[in-house]
Amino acid sequence: MNSQAIIIGSGIAGLSAALIIAKRLPVTIVTKSALLGGSTRLAQGGIATVLAETDTFAQHIKDTLEAGSNHNNNEAVKLMVENGPLVIKELIDLGVDFDQHDGSIALTREGGHAARRIAHHKDTTGLEIETKLVQKVEEHKNITILENTLAVDLVVEGGVCQGIIIINSETEELELLSSAHVLMASGGLGQIYEVTTNPAVATGDGFAMAYRAGATLKDMEFIQFHPTAFTGGDDVLLLSEALRGEGALIVNELGERFMQETHVLAELAPRDVVARALYLESKKGQVYLDMTAKSADYLQERFPYIYKTLQKSGYDLATDLIPIMPAAHFCCGGIATDLDGKTNVDNLFAIGEVACTGVHGANRLASNSLLEAAVFAKQAAMAIQENDIAVSPTPAVFTDWQTAFAILKNSDAELLVYALGNIQLEIKAIMQEKVGIVRNLDDLTSANEDLIQLEERLYGFCRSDLATESVKHTNTDQLISFVETLNMVQTAILVVEAALERPQSLGCHFRLR
Repeated sequence: MNSQAIIIGSGIAGLSAALIIAKRLPVTIVTKSALLGGSTRLAQGGIATVLAETDTFAQHIKDTLEAGSNHNNNEAVKLMVENGPLVIKELIDLGVDFDQHDGSIALTREGGHAARRIAHHKDTTGLEIETKLVQKVEEHKNITILENTLAVDLVVEGGVCQGIIIINSETEELELLSSAHVLMASGGLGQIYEVTTNPAVATGDGFAMAYRAGATLKDMEFIQFHPTAFTGGDDVLLLSEALRGEGALIVNELGERFMQETHVLAELAPRDVVARALYLESKKGQVYLDMTAKSADYLQERFPYIYKTLQKSGYDLATDLIPIMPAAHFCCGGIATDLDGKTNVDNLFAIGEVACTGVHGANRLASNSLLEAAVFAKQAAMAIQENDIAVSPTPAVFTDWQTAFAILKNSDAELLVYALGNIQLEIKAIMQEKVGIVRNLDDLTSANEDLIQLEERLYGFCRSDLATESVKHTNTDQLISFVETLNMVQTAILVVEAALERPQSLGCHFRLR
């Protein structure tokens, strides 16, 4: 199968780019779950944009740089911020319904921002945006959608990306997709940690694929933990920073505030500061989010999703203190790109959370993620449009994967499921315990050794470690699980090795020694 452009991922970055590229070139979207299965739909707060007359681009830039510990790419930050109002206009043109106040877009404030500049749709902004984008993509005749399709690896020959390898969901076989351009928009890596706000699909696939293809990755040590996550329900529930922007407080088990002793902005300090303070305070006892100063009517109107979800777990946001803890949330680094999403591998582009434009520096400013994704999706899409090259026949370079899969298919299914499940749990435990909010050399060194051993165990499976004459052969789900587990361990190693290479604390990479 040939396509002029293949996009891996279906969040705001991938879908936005697809709609632009498809104006000129045929596009194939490959996503390993449903189109609505990624992180974008979970984004609650909104999009940071300068819309108020009292706000300025200069202030938004300043806030972004301060949150990122001035480790940011200034040129990228300027480009993102100055394109913010246009992004909002284009989303409105797509049908996105932002909340209104007195005839204008309602704006809230979040941590690290000196002004109210967060445009939102209740507390389900990401879902609102994603839904409208999906509708447009599904209607587009120049876009082919491959849902529930795992991208296994990039095909790179002579430093040029020529396509990708997938597991065909219908034939359950490996398949080669040739393309003149591959755009990685695969999202984050939160699932390498035990406690994360990320969906189940966020297993670091794009980072690992890019690494195996020879792409440069940078700033992988900067893993942002969202300070206010509720873990008392079936799933981890992110409690939007907009709650604190509208007056929520953080208190200890005695009902006392403590953030004002840590930062001048108190509860509205940058995320790395709040997460670290909350983590340290939690060593003394449970920490809570207190929104009881607001009425139930107000909270049900402004934060309906959070209110209802907490109710299901037996908590009333209007009357109860909500137990919280930090959770792995966002990778500020990723595949190194220029301002057009280009990587060091020819014809390979990257956008969204999997990319590192340098916008976020050492710590992302709240609600800059959706903005970054939309702005740089457009940059990459325009660059791809202008680089309309012929699709070359892709050589059969996926022999290694075919061999590995042939061996895995003859492995004992029950043993493989058990082994992969245990390895995933080990990865999560190692990262949570040794590569979390507060780090040290001994833990990082130990984590690196443990993860390399797990990687070797995985490769051992492809050398028939679990081969059997039994009839309990593996199925496609187990092959997918193998690829995801390999991606998890390799992405975790990338994070740990980057953390080891930076001995000094910076942003959300905090080292005691």
